[in-house]
Amino acid sequence: MGEGYELTEQILETLCCSVCGYYLSVPPISIISEDGTKYKCGRCHSIKTHIETKVIMYENLAKHMVFPCIYKNCAAKLSWSEVKEHESNCPHRTMVCPRLHCEEEFLVTDFTSHFKEKHKESLYMDKFVLENAHNYYSLDVLVKDDRTYVVIFDYDDTRSGISVCALEPDNRQYELTITSEKSRYSMVCTEQSIVPFDKRVHCFKCVTGVCKNEAHIYRYYKKGILKRMTTRIDRDSVKRIFLGATINYEINIVDVKTEADEDLEDLIVKDMIIDEVNDEEEEEMEVTKEEEIIRRMLECPNCFEYMQPPIYQCVTGHTTCKKCKETLTKCPTCEAAIENIRNLALEDAASSLRLSSLIAEKATGQLDNSDNAPSKEIICPRINCTDSYDLRTIAAHFKDKHANNFHWNSVRIKNVHSYFNIDVVVRYGKAYVVIFDYTDNSFGISVCSVDEHDEDLYEAKLTSENGKFSIVASDQAIVPFNELEHCSKCLSGTCQYNRHKYRMKRNLLFKAMTTKFNKDSVNRMFNFSLLNYVVNIVDGRKAFTKDFRLKKDKIFKRMYECPICHEYMSPPIQQCFTGHSFCKPCTLTKQKCPLCDAKIESTRNYIVEEMSEKIELPCKTDPEKCQYRGSIKRMVEHGEECSVAKKKAKIEEEQEIERRHKEDMEDISEDESKDENIEDLEDVSKDDSAENDVLDEVEREVEQIAENLVEENLVEKGDEEVKKVDTENDDGVEGDGVKEDGVGVA
Repeated sequence: MGEGYELTEQILETLCCSVCGYYLSVPPISIISEDGTKYKCGRCHSIKTHIETKVIMYENLAKHMVFPCIYKNCAAKLSWSEVKEHESNCPHRTMVCPRLHCEEEFLVTDFTSHFKEKHKESLYMDKFVLENAHNYYSLDVLVKDDRTYVVIFDYDDTRSGISVCALEPDNRQYELTITSEKSRYSMVCTEQSIVPFDKRVHCFKCVTGVCKNEAHIYRYYKKGILKRMTTRIDRDSVKRIFLGATINYEINIVDVKTEADEDLEDLIVKDMIIDEVNDEEEEEMEVTKEEEIIRRMLECPNCFEYMQPPIYQCVTGHTTCKKCKETLTKCPTCEAAIENIRNLALEDAASSLRLSSLIAEKATGQLDNSDNAPSKEIICPRINCTDSYDLRTIAAHFKDKHANNFHWNSVRIKNVHSYFNIDVVVRYGKAYVVIFDYTDNSFGISVCSVDEHDEDLYEAKLTSENGKFSIVASDQAIVPFNELEHCSKCLSGTCQYNRHKYRMKRNLLFKAMTTKFNKDSVNRMFNFSLLNYVVNIVDGRKAFTKDFRLKKDKIFKRMYECPICHEYMSPPIQQCFTGHSFCKPCTLTKQKCPLCDAKIESTRNYIVEEMSEKIELPCKTDPEKCQYRGSIKRMVEHGEECSVAKKKAKIEEEQEIERRHKEDMEDISEDESKDENIEDLEDVSKDDSAENDVLDEVEREVEQIAENLVEENLVEKGDEEVKKVDTENDDGVEGDGVKEDGVGVA
């Protein structure tokens, strides 16, 4: 609580910043108008104005004043020196949503919940994965370890920019990886700083040019936002590296490297043998986390051998192998009775992947290639060395004679702009020959194996001097070493052996290189800084691992998918008497198993439950398109935020709208058809009515004509009778006289 002169409401209304509208309580205070009626507070210090004159007298007086907090519902009274710190941590801090077309104001603490409710499509969990990101600009939210980060994208004709901002104080960093499904190359930006979120700077409305807030720094200067982006990528370099293919962004929040980590990297760069271990230790180090989990799943708790189908369990839910089931009467874990209850989910995984045999094969694999390497006399491929020796001893020769070009485990070379040479690296007990070359346009690398049948791969990385930017070529093929083709003397143009394929043909030797980096793209990306090479030999069994992962995803998805509701099962996982597993909610609604009609017991599937938090399950929507892997608990959150699921839902929604529209159009068409039929009937009725009217008229006319004819006939008949009478009268006068009333008159 500040002590000093407390200002009245009327005075406070006159002491407001002309830019942001808040109190003049944060230094420096400046006059920004010629008439001295407009002021600017320290909150808006970054916003430049034509006139800026400091008001030192006011600042001296303000040191003895008490100001209220600028946020609603906060009753704090603050001294001049307390205002800035309090506003940064006030629990009542509010902000207007920085997203486009959203003007909702909320507490900063409700930032994540606001996005969950209003902008689900822009909320990501754990890591940010964006497909087709070449022309992407937006403001999204990433939640990692219960911390919220704002991710802003922008671009112009030449660059793409990314910034990651933390809502709360954060000392972590982020890594950006740019990949393409159609390329084995990737671009990696590491140790990128996370900046504090500032609502006046990080506004997507400013990015789009529709912001109306005068206090926002880049409201009128959109280009300034891109200039302040933490990571800026040259768009042309990206196009050249990925050959114009669709690119994907992946952003991971990572901890800051410690000094110990940096010292360790320095030792590695100096090629010190820091991880030279014996075969048994190396074999143990190569056992992956997934393989260890699988071993645990298939290990019998009694005999510790790998279980093969059929796999039995006690009435409680603990597993045992068939061999132990025949000799035991009680469960070795809980002493419950062992009956004929099977664990069908575990059996399905074991039989589908043949996990135990694969693990055994990996555990006993040989690393030494001395038996596989051909016995062949060669001349040293190094410049200025004409020694002859057996190909199998090339590593020993380089270690003794060319120590500067001999490496353990990986090859790391500094300042490679004009580097061409041949080096030897030993990894997994094998020797590999690494060839470096360059032209005016590209850098080239090839890795050759002494073993003719080697199936290993290598990864070549070109990094900047500070190590923050790199271009990575993954899964590059290793070719068999051939002294007639792989010769550094040919590279230098000093080769005297006519049998060598590329003697005096350095350009053809470079064309045969496995990996090439475009020089112009590299220089533009790294801003012409010094470049370093890192070449790592990757175990050829990685290919097995990749196929294994895809296969494992399908099997584990089937293992943890409830056959009733088709959702992932989380503990407790119940079983029927036969051995099918179900989620708890479904067992409350079903009394019998829908697969075998057996009774659903209270038996638990403990082994599957135990591994549910250790196994990384694939995304249920589409494991091939969505690369996310996580435990059962994380899957629930991911299901709400999955970008693939959102796209699928959007497509389904569009299809549903289209279907409804089609149905409506069909209904309208039917209605119109009905209306046309009704109109046709009405027209026919009208036509019939008109025709009837005509007929009636005709009939009336006919009747009239008939009547007229009758009348005319009667008239004619009457005239004839009159004539007849007249005739008779004439005859009577001439005779005896006229008859009266039929009687003749004399």
